[in-house]
Amino acid sequence: ADSDEAFDMWFTVKNAGGYADSVWAKLRLDYPGDSALVSIIDSTSYIGDLDSAGFHNEIPAYTTLTGESDPFRVYIKPGVINEKDIVFKYEIGTKNGSSETGNFYLTVQNGEELKGILDSTFTLTPDKLWLVNQSFKIIESGKLIIKPGTHLKIDKRFVIKGEIEGHGTRDSMIYIQGPEIFEGPNVIPASFKYTKFYDFEHRWEGSQNFDHCIFEDFRVNHMFYASDYLAIDCQFREVNVESVFKYGGGTLIRCNFDNINSYQSNMYGGLIIQSTATAKFNNFINRYSPASAMSSSNFSENNFVTGSNNVVYFAYRHAPSIDTITHQYWGTTDTDKIDDLIWDFWEDPEYPIMIYKPFLTSPSDSAHGMVWKVLLNGIDPHDEYLDPIGSEKLRFDVYFNKCMDTSFIPMLTFGVRDPLTQHIVEDSASWSSDSTIWTAYYDIGLETGDGMNYIRIANAVDTAGFKIPTDNSMRFSFNIQVASSTSIQFLATPGIGKVYLEWPFNYTEDFLGYNMYRFTQIDSVTYSDTLVINSELIQDSVFTDFNVIPDSTYYYCYKIVGTDLKECDYSKVISAIPLSTANGDANGDLSVSVLDITCIISYILEDDPQPFLFEAADVNYDGNINVLDLMLVVQMILNQKNIPLSYNDIIPEYIKLSPESVYLESKGQITAFQFEIFGDFTKSQRLFCNTDGFELVYSVQNNRIIGIMFSYINNPFPIGDLELIKFYPLVKSVYWGQIIASGRIGNPVPLKTSREPQVNSIQSELFCSPNPFSEYIRIQFVMPSNSVYEFVVYDQNGMIVLRKNGYQGQKGKISILWNGISGKSKRLSAGVYFGSLEIMDFQTNKILSKESKKLILMK
Repeated sequence: ADSDEAFDMWFTVKNAGGYADSVWAKLRLDYPGDSALVSIIDSTSYIGDLDSAGFHNEIPAYTTLTGESDPFRVYIKPGVINEKDIVFKYEIGTKNGSSETGNFYLTVQNGEELKGILDSTFTLTPDKLWLVNQSFKIIESGKLIIKPGTHLKIDKRFVIKGEIEGHGTRDSMIYIQGPEIFEGPNVIPASFKYTKFYDFEHRWEGSQNFDHCIFEDFRVNHMFYASDYLAIDCQFREVNVESVFKYGGGTLIRCNFDNINSYQSNMYGGLIIQSTATAKFNNFINRYSPASAMSSSNFSENNFVTGSNNVVYFAYRHAPSIDTITHQYWGTTDTDKIDDLIWDFWEDPEYPIMIYKPFLTSPSDSAHGMVWKVLLNGIDPHDEYLDPIGSEKLRFDVYFNKCMDTSFIPMLTFGVRDPLTQHIVEDSASWSSDSTIWTAYYDIGLETGDGMNYIRIANAVDTAGFKIPTDNSMRFSFNIQVASSTSIQFLATPGIGKVYLEWPFNYTEDFLGYNMYRFTQIDSVTYSDTLVINSELIQDSVFTDFNVIPDSTYYYCYKIVGTDLKECDYSKVISAIPLSTANGDANGDLSVSVLDITCIISYILEDDPQPFLFEAADVNYDGNINVLDLMLVVQMILNQKNIPLSYNDIIPEYIKLSPESVYLESKGQITAFQFEIFGDFTKSQRLFCNTDGFELVYSVQNNRIIGIMFSYINNPFPIGDLELIKFYPLVKSVYWGQIIASGRIGNPVPLKTSREPQVNSIQSELFCSPNPFSEYIRIQFVMPSNSVYEFVVYDQNGMIVLRKNGYQGQKGKISILWNGISGKSKRLSAGVYFGSLEIMDFQTNKILSKESKKLILMK
């Protein structure tokens, strides 16, 4: 709002799904004394009805109404000082409801324009905002005086041939804002003290004197061009220069140059100082463009501390063949680094050789306060090698170039990325006796995080009241490797179908557990996601990964979890290749024995044996683990010769199921059979083997029993009608699930049951081709009439990655074409997967057929 202005105001309100009848608002001044400055002409505003359903004013729910049709009217009286805040109190309510109150404020701007020709003395005062929007000139007889606290905004460049003077104070600075600026040719230098110039986009010409001034956010071609220029105790911050910052004569004494950037990166553009300028006791800090001088004698005791290896000084092209730039501080005592900071004959023979020795080994204390060195545990990481930091109390010693005001505490932080303030260093902080070194400590731990960290220092003030430039140059860095250092002894030992992992135990107070992560290399440049492989938090410092494929490379790392449930960084990465084993060695103990029989039986009974090598247990390579593989292992243990598989002389055998028993019309071919029986079983259900020389193992799961009956010496069942198994107690109804019978050499023997529809034998109709596959695999099977199917693909972790189902009214063939894409539209990684087919009667939901296949996805 402007002084001597009347204007309208109104509120915008929003309903929250409920009806509001006759919404109104009132306005008054919060401070009665402001009535001398502001007059509220109309203090009430009617907004209207808000309806949740939109029936009254046809406003949908959660929309808005405004009081624009009946606004408040406010008048700001003349003479209100610039930047005056006026506080208003409002009340908003409804016809029959409660009201709400609150405050807001308006800032009054009392502006006045400068225009035309000034031929006498004129003073700008802080009670107004002064604007230059039209042509304005100060002629030889004119003088413009700017008082402390005054704001001047220049939108159109004006000319000075007379005088201009702006003398602010430390506590009441003058503010001059661009984008335009004033220019000479003035004979009497423009004089400014404690003035801040900002947001300029044009160069400055003419004679200028600056004392304790701030120049910020300039975007210019030549900032000061051919000027008789004097700057003492000034600060230049965030200045972007297309060509030359300072060209021609001039003097820079005790100034700070902070982040002076160049649009051009070569020697012809972006120079801070060029030609005959004099520069003494200045700080050039953080990022800045290089400097150059016609006579290096004009440069004395300047401090160059960029933290980078960019050139900071160009030799002057037209200087003698050998020139000097001595008694400067280059941010280091390493002469190789200093050589890289100077562009001279050795980069381009057109330039002179610059002699920079002797140089300052510490920065000039005639310049304003700045940070020149940080020691970490007594080591300067800028010039010395610092070992990676582990879990320890780290000491920070911050060195300043001069005595500092100890009432101001430095803000020392570090981090791995901007703004470098992730960690604050403040423990046990103290100043040295001469107030030039500030010391503090930080406890580095797992929660700190690993990686290259960079130090940032701010807020320190020297005894002259000059605040240091915030040092975010990244010249002070150190490498934290807590997680990696604590995992130096992280080891992976490959086993048969497994990997043993062990590491040093963490003894910190906030330790909760570990998470183990794993990834694989897909090709020469691509890696899989890094995924956690433990199902629950690991409490010990050992872990065994059983979910592996032999002869494949796996990469492991772990994270420590704290009591705040946050994880530290990854440990070091190690790799292992699980070993393969002989066919039949299901448990991976490097031998085929009865233990492998037990392991396979446990798997068939749907337990979770660990370890279990699927490839080794799949002795007949059909992609399934069943009684056929079991009997082949028995044959191996008995050292029986494996005769060629020939089924021409095999005839079907009949097996019968009743609520009391299982009967077999044996032809002397079957040595073992695997069965699945459904019925009204309870957990107390018992099965008894009724045939000598055979073993019976089974598992009762709800209304389902899975079992195996076999001979350890691979003998077949005797010829004749046999009662193989008895049920106790008797059950009311039972029916077959899947049945698989094996001969002496692990060959399938067809079984027929007395129940229709008959359950599929091992000679299933499930067909998968090509297998292995890389792009597509076709899954085909035959379904009876009035049936439903479900085809599920599992990964090696047992997670479902694909599910297909459907209904078949008439008997027919089903064909599914799968491209290796999961149900979540994600391309699966190469490996072994398992497809499971289940066909059920549509009306009874009884399982008619159940089959599985191993699917191998290649890349």
